[in-house]
Amino acid sequence: IADLLAEVDLKRTAINIVSKSGDTIEPMSAFLFLRDRLIKKVGRQKHAVQVIATTDSRRGTLRTIADREGYRTLPVPDDIGGRWSALTPVGLFPVASAGVTVTGLLSGAKQSRDQFLSTPVSKNEVLKFAGLHYLAYTKQKRNITVLMPYAARLDMFGPWFRQLWAESLGKRQSRVGQVVNVGLTPVAALGATDQHSQIQLYNHGPADKLITFIEVRNPRSDYVIPKSFSDLPGVSYFGGQSFSQLLHVEREATAHALMKNGKPNGTIFIPEISPETIGGLMMFFMLATSVMGELLDINVYDQPGVEGGKQAILALLKKESL
Repeated sequence: IADLLAEVDLKRTAINIVSKSGDTIEPMSAFLFLRDRLIKKVGRQKHAVQVIATTDSRRGTLRTIADREGYRTLPVPDDIGGRWSALTPVGLFPVASAGVTVTGLLSGAKQSRDQFLSTPVSKNEVLKFAGLHYLAYTKQKRNITVLMPYAARLDMFGPWFRQLWAESLGKRQSRVGQVVNVGLTPVAALGATDQHSQIQLYNHGPADKLITFIEVRNPRSDYVIPKSFSDLPGVSYFGGQSFSQLLHVEREATAHALMKNGKPNGTIFIPEISPETIGGLMMFFMLATSVMGELLDINVYDQPGVEGGKQAILALLKKESL
């Protein structure tokens, strides 16, 4: 927060507070602090025009605050939880504010969904992805899912997937109430950076992982590495190569080494990084997560294991015993 306040002029800044209930401590505490700073800058009467509340359309603490203060609001759909909400106003408003084409994002997501619904089982990539992970988990005890894009612009895609996969699939009970204690642990990695921090483990460590790479075929920009120091074999051999070709070779070589060590992996290829491809990729993983829930017979849309921690935080803040 200190770094943010050092960079922005609050008189020219809008605050978008996102909370379905308005009871989530982390976003609401930050909002209350920033709201106070905003009021001190522009006054109580004027601050409301600079606040947008993305929340439940009818009830909840944030809805009450928004109605009382006169904030403009965007709805969080009733039946969509936080990790599934990127393609609702929760995610679309910040994306639009950043200048990204929202229609492209939604178009890509719709195309991915339509393709899933219309493609036969034998050729359905979503079903293949989910099916392979289910078999690897249940038959080979591979309970760790690694997602490793070879693109710096996808560095935040892994953390998004991490929450989706972990919170959806980590469940104590099946849908009929049987204790099953299932779940696959997601790991967010980034190529080629994490070749130098994680690949040693993946190659020579336990056989408990299934690794998925993402490669971008046509990057937005590309540069050729200059041919320099031709007398030095340690650097001369990659002169004249483009950075995209270098990333391609590194991903391919890493995948090959993993296979030689008996560590299964696969690659998802996308043509470019654009609103359409990102929307399609997000829908792909949301569908795959839903299919995994069907295979495991669990509810992927709730998170009962989170509530205990929330209640403990509340008790400690109120100076109550746990």
